Amino acid sequence: MDSLRYFAAMLTVVIAPPFFLSWLLIHPFAAIWRKLGSATYFFMLIFLTASIIGLSSLYGIHEDLLYFGLNYVTAALSFPCFFLAAAMAIYYRKYLTPAILIGLPEISQEDYPGTLLTEGIYSKIRHPRYVGAYFFILGWAFLANSPVPYMVAAALLPVIYIIVLFEERELHKRFGSEYKQYCQEVPRYLPKIIQKPSQK
Repeated sequence: MDSLRYFAAMLTVVIAPPFFLSWLLIHPFAAIWRKLGSATYFFMLIFLTASIIGLSSLYGIHEDLLYFGLNYVTAALSFPCFFLAAAMAIYYRKYLTPAILIGLPEISQEDYPGTLLTEGIYSKIRHPRYVGAYFFILGWAFLANSPVPYMVAAALLPVIYIIVLFEERELHKRFGSEYKQYCQEVPRYLPKIIQKPSQK
């Protein structure tokens, strides 16, 4: 079981942060990346590789990664997190092409103009991909049950919030009043429990 917990800890600490930070690099500097075009992916690959190699040095503190020990309560909590992450991925993948998934519309709006997604799960929350990804990370942190993964999971919350702000700024520029109205009708992260009756 410790091997699985260590894998979960390393996945949370080594793999997750570089991918979220790469999006934090893309959205605020979208204009620069568009000028670089496909070279952007070369720089992102270097960034991800260097980050993962650097964070892999945490292997030397493997005892700290498993500090708390096995806890069946937190291990049980990981399963609903994984279920929610998988369910959300199934729903949002229906609307996301491979080009959107790897961020091509942010880099080349001429070749990939994109459309505003307002159907399916996007009619309930605006950012299901980030919410689902966070549940996935939280699930691994619960399974690892150790201070470092918990700290990483907590630190990623403000990072995701900042990414979302930059992404929404981009979407406002691309879709204008259409996106503004969408934001007024659909919440960012959590679906509305009580829907307002439609006015006729």
